[in-house]
Amino acid sequence: MNYVIFKVRKENKARIDEALKIDIISRQSITVRDGEGLGLDEHTYVLIEGSEEAIEEAKKAFDFAEIPENPEKIYEKFREQEDDAASGMGLIFQ
Repeated sequence: MNYVIFKVRKENKARIDEALKIDIISRQSITVRDGEGLGLDEHTYVLIEGSEEAIEEAKKAFDFAEIPENPEKIYEKFREQEDDAASGMGLIFQ
């Protein structure tokens, strides 16, 4: 699946919702996390997974953000956090 990760500075955090309201972007899989929660830094990270067309539109809409140098590592942190949450839910229902 295609994806893009954006690194958003604190002063631009309010602009995230505005960009995510764009129709083609809003229909994709979107995850927003604080960098500190991912073990990174004080930025906010936005993961958008979906069609190539939507990814290209997101790159335009998130002109206030940067694409990190190491998106694969950050993507893995998103996945680890998701897996941890799923494991925790599994323990609750056992």
